Amino acid sequence: MLYKMQTGEADREEAQQKIQEEHQKTQREIQKLTGVIATLTAELEAQKSNKAEKPGIEFERFTRAVYLPHKKTVNRDTYYIFENMSRIYIAGFGNRMLHTITKGDVLEWWQKRAEGKTNRGGLRSLASLNRELNILAGLFAVAVDHGY
Repeated sequence: MLYKMQTGEADREEAQQKIQEEHQKTQREIQKLTGVIATLTAELEAQKSNKAEKPGIEFERFTRAVYLPHKKTVNRDTYYIFENMSRIYIAGFGNRMLHTITKGDVLEWWQKRAEGKTNRGGLRSLASLNRELNILAGLFAVAVDHGY
């Protein structure tokens, strides 16, 4: 032992032993954290599987049963605008299932509205078309908020 102390081997062995102890301690911490991550992941997956998705709903039914009552509560003063606009949307998407309507379908509908004539026989203004599109976007936002 005296020889090891004189040559410095004792210090080296102590240092190696401390390094090995720290390494083992780090490995235990990693295993503990891995267990925590696995537990949290399992809980998250369980929560995802427990969330029951709402069944599909027809566009017209959603508009009349969910969207318009929502707007009547939230936008009482301008509800009539949403009610009138809903007729246009129902004419375009009516019996289709809400979740099957794609961006392409909306753009196709919008193009038909742009090419169509107004009640007075003129072309629709871009402002009117954009207003219709914005209100439709709001309708889909309400659908997403309600889980449809």
